[in-house]
Amino acid sequence: MRVLFRNAALSIWLLLLGCTTKSDELMDFQLIVDGKPAASIIIPSEPCSPVNLAALELQHHIHLISGARLPIISSDKSVKGNKIHIGKTDYIIEKGISLDDFDEQEYAIFFEGENLLLFGRDWFPSVKNKEEHGVDIILTSLEDSRDSIDYNKAVNSKNQDPLPIELPGYYDEQGSLYATYDFMESALGVRWFGPSDFNVVYDKSKNISVKAENKRRSPQMKYRNGTDISGPMIMAQYGHPSKDALALFYRRLRRGGEKWAANHTLSSFQDRFLNQDSELFEGIHEEYFAENRNGGPHTRQLCYTNESLIDELIKDAGNFFDGKGIKGRQIALGDYFAILPLDNNQWCLCETCQSVLLNDTESFNGNHFSSGKASNYIFGFMNKVAKGLQKTHPDKKIATLAYHDYSYYPDKIELEPNISISPCLHNRNYMSPEIKKHEMKWYKDWVANAKAPIYLWNYSTFPTERGVLGIGSFDGSGPWNVFPGFSAQIQHELIQMYHEDGIRGVFLCGIGEQLDYYLAMKHYDNPDLDLNGALDEFFTKYFGPAGPSMRKFYERIEEVYNDYSKYPERVKGENHFHQDEELAWKHLGTNSVMQELEGYISEAKMAKLSLEEQKRLKGWTEGVWDYMVKGKGDYLLKTAKK
Repeated sequence: MRVLFRNAALSIWLLLLGCTTKSDELMDFQLIVDGKPAASIIIPSEPCSPVNLAALELQHHIHLISGARLPIISSDKSVKGNKIHIGKTDYIIEKGISLDDFDEQEYAIFFEGENLLLFGRDWFPSVKNKEEHGVDIILTSLEDSRDSIDYNKAVNSKNQDPLPIELPGYYDEQGSLYATYDFMESALGVRWFGPSDFNVVYDKSKNISVKAENKRRSPQMKYRNGTDISGPMIMAQYGHPSKDALALFYRRLRRGGEKWAANHTLSSFQDRFLNQDSELFEGIHEEYFAENRNGGPHTRQLCYTNESLIDELIKDAGNFFDGKGIKGRQIALGDYFAILPLDNNQWCLCETCQSVLLNDTESFNGNHFSSGKASNYIFGFMNKVAKGLQKTHPDKKIATLAYHDYSYYPDKIELEPNISISPCLHNRNYMSPEIKKHEMKWYKDWVANAKAPIYLWNYSTFPTERGVLGIGSFDGSGPWNVFPGFSAQIQHELIQMYHEDGIRGVFLCGIGEQLDYYLAMKHYDNPDLDLNGALDEFFTKYFGPAGPSMRKFYERIEEVYNDYSKYPERVKGENHFHQDEELAWKHLGTNSVMQELEGYISEAKMAKLSLEEQKRLKGWTEGVWDYMVKGKGDYLLKTAKK
């Protein structure tokens, strides 16, 4: 794990704390001795939600490990023994320690004698903070992201008394919580491989003594988010967890981070400017909409050369940044106001729009989803909005995507410095060298030319989404089971590249499966993640004696899915393709592959496992193997009827 210090600030810290960063000069810090508490958890008298959750989580996991429960108290005046200070406690205040030079998401772990400090900048429910508005990619407001849960139910505690708490929002400052989670991972060896109690890995001991190691750092990628967990494989791997357990798990993975969001944002314009019966109606403005096009609010595009439309969006963005909120299905967070056309390419047919679109007639390569057929058109429009916003709010930005017909960097305009781009990449389709080469070309163009921070939109939803939606069914009969898209190796290489390219964050459109999701979230946080070490740890700790067999099972699926030679000629060449049912079970999940995988599962079932390891194996057996067996069987039945 890379430990980041600021040298000037560190010198001040050493004077204030009277300690050194050399671990070998600090005594081990005892928490539990012979099954009894040797420390207390100290929190402020009025703890904010990050501190409250951090204290409960630390107490709970130490109890899981040792059977002992550390007390949580709000004053350390009469406390004897070691003290774990979480958040801005009296001790930190008395030391004169200031968090003013801490960045958002930055946190510290410091040992000083009998004191351990876990803290960073935290969100408090002040009037100003509670008045901040914003809506993210999945249309969750800042307020709604502060989930309320029953903590005891979320952790499946033996204590069934309700323990209602409010969780910090995904975009709230929560440095003390990050510090506590880091401490539990690095010092206590806790691993959250999923939201259910059997997904959590730790070693039991009646004695807990940790090596003192000071640390000050923040996650490398500042934005780490994605769609909610769903899909047949991962839900089974997670034991079909409750909503509360999932909400808590997202915090443990440090989901969220920086306030940024971008997605399609203009579907409320018909209610605002055409539909007089709508609560959002402001007045008729037919000129805003695509000429000679029809369709509802999610279909009919706007006229992206219309100056009045551009002025309207400049005003909308300015209103958000002035604290006046958003209108309809607009998306905006922090310093970013999102603007993106509707999700189709039915562009306006007016003479002006069509003349601009002629600039992009050559920006197309093969039958790929991503092209530049409208890049100069759409980003020329974005430029005008961005220029207008600069005049009134020079420190704010427009957030948007490089998507579909406007994926390519525009070659006839220079992008404004306050336009933050998120290229949309099909990271689960890079078994195809043609698709990867094509997308990497225009992705690198954005990296080289964009002036504002770059975020990414990754389609880890594939191939599962195709099966869930029934797209590509062999006989058109509806949903079907895909061949899993495990991609740890390719994913690791891509995330390493993202770090090198200075990518500021990633939104996962579909999170993949249990292991891939875990590895992605840890790698976003830590650019030095050792993939082989992480895989060794997962399969050894998660499955115990069944680990070697389950690693072979995972890696064989990964190998087949990403072996381009296994794919039929019909999808090769300058083609953008997705898995279909025939591809899955005729070309990937062949009889020989399925027999080999069955052997690994049989080996794993023969191992002598603990109760928790049995549950974990069951989750993978039912979620992945049984799912695949059904997919293969369904396909064979369909082909037999042809």
